[in-house]
This record gives sequence, structure tokens and C-alpha cells, in this order.
Amino acid sequence: MRGSIEVHRYLTERDVPHEFYRLERPLRRLDEAAALLGLDPMIVVSGELFEVVGGHVLALLPSSMCASAEAVARATGKPRSRPLSKVRVIAHTGFLPDWLPPVGHERPSRALVDKALLDADVLYAPGGDPGVMLTLRSADLIRATAAEDVSLAGPVEEAELPSAATPGLR
Repeated sequence: MRGSIEVHRYLTERDVPHEFYRLERPLRRLDEAAALLGLDPMIVVSGELFEVVGGHVLALLPSSMCASAEAVARATGKPRSRPLSKVRVIAHTGFLPDWLPPVGHERPSRALVDKALLDADVLYAPGGDPGVMLTLRSADLIRATAAEDVSLAGPVEEAELPSAATPGLR
């Protein structure tokens, strides 16, 4: 399993300014962090991994939103996209899916960032270990991930898809 050390190395190698903040206790889900710290969920970065024909896409958006598979497919110019199961997220990134940092993954993915995150100067994101938050500027998030800014939010129901194994795309 990967953790905050890999996230730190990734950002340091790219000269991306950042800070880590250890919470009082490890958390299971990112939405708990926003509540614990009294942060607006619109400045807390959540990552969702999707599969498209020919690769994977990391969708970065505010923790209060869910990425739309249709919006991801449209942004990538692919006919469709599917969210990865939790098991496949771990296999692809090396990180826990409910605490997925925006960088430092084992395997690269194309990154997309929801335009709503760019309204904030400073963002908070999972730092790689449950209970460790990463703080960085929105411009540095774009630079570190080479993300394209698009509109990704979709209906909340998409986040409630079953986490069973997702069949490959045809």
C-alpha cells in the first residue's frame, strides 16, 4: 500500500509547494475530514477513477460532488466511461479508494479537474494515509496532475453504484 510518503516524493520531485496536516484521528471517508476541520466541502478534493477505452481517468472534484461517467466520457472524447471498483482502484493506484490522493499513484492516469475546484485558491485533499490531509494551491494541483479543467459533476446516484468488480469496456 502506498501512503503520504509517495505523495510527498511525487510533489517534491516536481517542485510543487505543499503541506501535510495530520488529523486528530484516522478517518475512513473524506467527507468526515471536511466536517472535522470545518471546511467547505467545495475546497476538499475528492478523486474518482474511471476506465475508458485505452486507459484510466482520474476525476478530481469537490468532495460534495460526484463525477458523472457521461461527463468523463465526453471530456475524454471516448464513447463511454465506467467507475472502477474499489479493488481495481487499489490495484491501479496503490491507495485506498475512499482516501485517494490526487498524485503519487502507482500507475499513471489522465487527470480531469472540475472547474468548481478552481474557484478556490487553496485546496485540501487526501494525503495518502487516512487522516492525513494535503494542502496545496489550485494552480499547483493543475500543474502536479497536468489536469484539464472541465465540468464533471453529475447526479449523486452515480456515487452509489455497486462496488463489485466492473467488467472491462468493450
